[in-house]
Amino acid sequence: MDVHSQTDCSRLSRNTLKAQPMTSSAITALILWGGLALQAGIAAAMIWRRLYRTLPIFFSYTVFLVLRTIALFYLRRMGAWPYFYGYWGSEVLTWALGLAVIQEAMQHLLAPYSAVQRLVLVLFRWGAGLLIAIALFTAYVAPGSDLEHLLANILVFERSVRIVQLGLLSLLFVFAGFLRLRWPHYVFGIALGFGVFCSVELVAVTMRTNDIWSHSVFLILKPLAFVVAQTLWLYYIAVPERSPQDASERLPVPQMEGWDSALSALLRQ
Repeated sequence: MDVHSQTDCSRLSRNTLKAQPMTSSAITALILWGGLALQAGIAAAMIWRRLYRTLPIFFSYTVFLVLRTIALFYLRRMGAWPYFYGYWGSEVLTWALGLAVIQEAMQHLLAPYSAVQRLVLVLFRWGAGLLIAIALFTAYVAPGSDLEHLLANILVFERSVRIVQLGLLSLLFVFAGFLRLRWPHYVFGIALGFGVFCSVELVAVTMRTNDIWSHSVFLILKPLAFVVAQTLWLYYIAVPERSPQDASERLPVPQMEGWDSALSALLRQ
């Protein structure tokens, strides 16, 4: 997940990969460098507010994206194949880190309820693992041959990962709203940014896989959606949360504490 323009995976062949340069334009360059500046700003804001200790996974994710963007910039000059493998190899790592960031947000949301937190995290990990295994199997059996088969597998797997991420985020928002849980300011911003990006990403990958959108629209829409997510992250991390005296916080429903106590006693048995 970054702001680099992506190769047209549904139409790429060996000859075109060797012959055509990566898409470059004023718009994609603006999105690239603007996104890099935003990501660096997020890392700087986290250091300034010492949130790298509170959100170590998201901070690692942020630093990784900055380093990845710089590395891919140099890989583009080395040729199509180094960039292709460097891009998609690091993309898989960003998907895994994205799932870890969602888990970190869930931990912070449920921090006051340790027993519920442990149960939800176990369900989260098993559910995510099962869905990823299904996604890998679906990608493996996708039709095609050679490079086309590999690229089709990548798109299918990416779409499956986005479905998993968006589903987990949706459950998180529904769960928090139903139980009236108080979101930490920066955690809400991180979850919201991921929700916006994953929604657009899922639509874009699905449309591109079915040849509904043109290649140029696909190349611009995906990184642009990530820039929107980066802007949300920077705002919620850099802008301090309102003081408790000024905020009208909603208290959790009384049953939540009862559930946590009962679950804690059950886990101790």
